Amino acid sequence: MQRIYDTDEKGRAYYQLDDFMLSLRQLLHCERSYSCSLTVPVDMTEAIKFAKKEKKITITAMVVRASAIALEHHLILAGRWLERIDRVYLPKSIKIFLPVQVGDFSNGVWIDGADKKSIVKFAEELNERVKEAKKEPKAQLFPLEPFFVISNVGTLGIIDNASALLTGDAVSSLIVCSIIEKPWVVEGRIETREIMNLTMVWDHFAVLASTPAEFLNEVKSLLEKPEAL
Repeated sequence: MQRIYDTDEKGRAYYQLDDFMLSLRQLLHCERSYSCSLTVPVDMTEAIKFAKKEKKITITAMVVRASAIALEHHLILAGRWLERIDRVYLPKSIKIFLPVQVGDFSNGVWIDGADKKSIVKFAEELNERVKEAKKEPKAQLFPLEPFFVISNVGTLGIIDNASALLTGDAVSSLIVCSIIEKPWVVEGRIETREIMNLTMVWDHFAVLASTPAEFLNEVKSLLEKPEAL
C-alpha cells in the first residue's frame, strides 16, 4: 500500500489517507475506529532460555524492545488521529505506554528509546520503573502526541487469547498473552514448546491487514531468535 508522508504547519509528520481509505471512512459515516484484530503464536522457548542465561532480562523487556524495533518499520501503527479524519499523525520517536495494574487501578510506564539502548540496560531500567509503578496507583496524563500501547495481560493469569475494541484516536495496540506449554511441530516432530499469543488490534480506516500482519511477524521473528535483540 503506497503511503504519502508529509509535515503540517506545526512541523508534525502525518500520513495522508489515500482516496480509497478516506472514501471507506466517509461511506460508513464513522469518525471512530473500525477495529480489527490478528493473533500470531510465538515460540518463546529460546527467549526463556535467553532470559535465564542473561538473568537481568525479562520477557516483558524483550517484547517491548522487539515491538519498538518493528514499529520503526511500521511507523503508522504508532500513529494517532488528531484534528482531522483524513490524517494519521506519526511519532517523532517511538513512545510506548505499558499499563501496570495495581489492584483495581492501573498505573503505567512510559518508555522512550527501547530500540536504541542495549537490551540489558533497557531491561534494568524497565524493571525499576515497573516496580515504582506498582507501589501506588496514580492518575495518568496522556500526551497529545502519537504513542503505542502494549497491554501485558498475560501476567494476570493463564490467558491464552485476548482482544479489545479500539476507541478514540489510536491506530493500534498490542496485547500480550501468557506463555503456555503446548505441543508444537518442530522440523516434523511434535515437541512441548513454550507458546505465547500476540494479538494486535488495529483501525481498518488507517491500514489494511498487511501492515499489522507484517509487524506481528517481525516481532515473532525477533522473539524466536532473541540474540537478534
